[in-house]
Amino acid sequence: MFQNQAIRLSRSPILLRVKSRSYTTHPPPGTGPHTSPSPKPSDPNIPLYVALGGAAAAGAYYYFRGTPSEIKTAKEHFKDAEKTVEHKAEEALKAGKERADEAAAKVTRK
Repeated sequence: MFQNQAIRLSRSPILLRVKSRSYTTHPPPGTGPHTSPSPKPSDPNIPLYVALGGAAAAGAYYYFRGTPSEIKTAKEHFKDAEKTVEHKAEEALKAGKERADEAAAKVTRK
């Protein structure tokens, strides 16, 4: 019974006639399917965001740069480390030369 009513209702001429919505007035210009959307206005808070970013960068620089005494200590540490590395490099160079001389002496003896 319900099936018969549904089929009869779907074949009714009233439903078959309505294919699209008809407007009483035309749609406003610029709202059709082939128009591009209008560009959004820029955010008025952008200068605020730039200023906050700059302040954050300056604060990070100030915080991470260290005190003058820390900087002086770090420079001294790096100088000491540089001297140590130079000394070890000279020792390795001398050891390499000695090994090369020994190898050359072994080759000439044979």
